[in-house]
Amino acid sequence: MLSSFVYPIFLTLISQFNIPLTIDPLLASFYGGIIGGVGIGLVIRTGASTGGMDVPPLIAHKYTNISIAKLILITDFFTVLLGLLAYDLEAVLIGIISVFTTSFAIDKVLLMGGQESKSVQIISEQYSIISARIHEKLERGTTITDAVGGYTNNAKKIILVVVSQNQYPQLIDLINEIDSKAFIITTDTTDVHGEGFSYGYRV
Repeated sequence: MLSSFVYPIFLTLISQFNIPLTIDPLLASFYGGIIGGVGIGLVIRTGASTGGMDVPPLIAHKYTNISIAKLILITDFFTVLLGLLAYDLEAVLIGIISVFTTSFAIDKVLLMGGQESKSVQIISEQYSIISARIHEKLERGTTITDAVGGYTNNAKKIILVVVSQNQYPQLIDLINEIDSKAFIITTDTTDVHGEGFSYGYRV
């Protein structure tokens, strides 16, 4: 609520300082989008809103699995497209650039400070040894699930483990020492909750 009152006041005050940093519309849309996105992202991180066009995406986010940044991108994109009714195509295209850079900046700010980790799936005949070694050397928990090869129809085991960024090279070395032919799938993760990540290890 406070930001809804403070935002227009500061916007009015700052707009009085008419000192253009560039006259290039492309640069203005790019850097303006970045600065605006960082500002909106910081507001949303505190659980607030600017009281403007970010309100519908925030409401939609509560009822969908779509990220706030993507919802803001969709909302702003169609809003800019409506500009075709009043502006020329070039102005709208520049506006679209600003929309994408704003969404990118919001997404990065919202993820800022998140736990950078790697989610790793390992398929190996030596799954029990690899799993035990992960517990011993990396002190990370593992989940072992059943799977069937799509081509061979052979039964397989998949190890799922999440490790921190700096543990990832150790994990790869550990796996290769045991089974150099292991099939490894790695995915970057930015938000992990649980033992060893959002809170400490049990003792």
